[in-house]
Amino acid sequence: MATFYQPLIRSEDYQAFRRLLQADLPDSFEVWGEMRFERLAKLRNAGHDTPDIEVNPTEFIAHCHATGQNPSLHALWNFAFDVAQRQNNHA
Repeated sequence: MATFYQPLIRSEDYQAFRRLLQADLPDSFEVWGEMRFERLAKLRNAGHDTPDIEVNPTEFIAHCHATGQNPSLHALWNFAFDVAQRQNNHA
């Protein structure tokens, strides 16, 4: 069983993430929620752990600049992993 940290975007931050990720995110927060739910269901059905990690658009873009990554869904999942690791190190 693996752990897949899931970026949790607050509804009030969704449009900021849409501007950063452009075509990688659907037009509405509701559709994003449905897509996210489907991904979580597949991972959980496969026996994986899927903890939510709240992400912030300002911190995400700073992370992209610091790591040389272009903003993308892949970079967002990497960022959620990094945030989780920082949180675990401070626990």
